[in-house]
Amino acid sequence: MNQRLVEERDACAIIAFVDKRGRASHANIVKTIDALKKMAHRSGDINSEGDGCGVLTDIPRAIWGQRLQDAGLSRHLSESRGFFVGHFFLPAGPGPDETKERVRAILTGEGSEVLVEVDDRMQPAELGPMARSEAPLFWQVCGLVRDETRQEGARRLFAMQTAVESKAPEAHVCSLSLDSAVYKLRGTPDLLPRVYPDLRDPASKSIITLGHSRYSTNTLPTAERAQPFSLLGHNGEINTIE
Repeated sequence: MNQRLVEERDACAIIAFVDKRGRASHANIVKTIDALKKMAHRSGDINSEGDGCGVLTDIPRAIWGQRLQDAGLSRHLSESRGFFVGHFFLPAGPGPDETKERVRAILTGEGSEVLVEVDDRMQPAELGPMARSEAPLFWQVCGLVRDETRQEGARRLFAMQTAVESKAPEAHVCSLSLDSAVYKLRGTPDLLPRVYPDLRDPASKSIITLGHSRYSTNTLPTAERAQPFSLLGHNGEINTIE
């Protein structure tokens, strides 16, 4: 092998674990995070604070089934064709309730029903000092989008996401999907399961997990700029495009 290729360390870390048998497991998520840890040389940090990392997993339907049941709803709704989950970063200061209301209005106005909301499943105390001082509020929602096909439902959710980006720009859409959920942060991969309890819950299982650890070249690290984004993880600075 070309020795120069072995020594290259100039790009973000990116990994995908896929179970070819189509079997979801918690180990799939754990292996992805472990792989990101082993690629620390392909990600950046300043004063021991990472430039950002994250994972895109299948929706943890067992977790959401329990949340639905705790809310007095049928846990089986989490297996419905139109069931979706949204992950949002909101400003942590005053005013998140107003932002939530505008996002809810967009979701329901586009033909969906919001069933459960959760905003206490992030532990920012585990972050480094800079990331902790700028940590967003992590807001999770689940609901039902009522369309004849999953393809139509996915299109409707994408329209909702673009509407949120234009009408509530202070809200960052980490993911809004019938299939996947994104967990990301400003920090290093070892923090992911410490900051997000969902990721260390054995009930959180995935067939496909995409992991990304960022090497920031021309923008300052923020939680919002961490990847994967809502649909992909990309080895490049597409976040700089206006």
